[in-house]
Amino acid sequence: MTHLNEDQLLEYALEIYADEKMRAETEAHLRECPECRTLLSKIKSELEFIGSIRPKVTEYPMPFPKRRESFLTAVLRTAALLILGACLGFGIAGINRSEPVCVMPAYNVAGAPAESEYGPIVSEATVVRITYPSGN
Repeated sequence: MTHLNEDQLLEYALEIYADEKMRAETEAHLRECPECRTLLSKIKSELEFIGSIRPKVTEYPMPFPKRRESFLTAVLRTAALLILGACLGFGIAGINRSEPVCVMPAYNVAGAPAESEYGPIVSEATVVRITYPSGN
């Protein structure tokens, strides 16, 4: 006699059959075969055990979705950062300068050779420091 395999017994235990003919053949075999009945009872007890296990469910609170900022808010925030940057830039530039400085180009007017057609020649720049009397 050919025994039923575990898949066939599992289908019978779960009551999922391909057709009614398979169910009838399985029931007829189980009436005659004590080994298959023992295996079926073992499968049913395992299914009951698996069915009794409840998974541990942990609920995590969902954060509220952030609101999108409006276009006006984004523009105002950008303008405020630009103004702050400009103020800091000018403030730092004012701290680093201890006295006013004026850079003026110095011209060297050199007499060109008589046969040359060159005019005045510009040389390097000259730095002029402006100082104020301490009384003002």
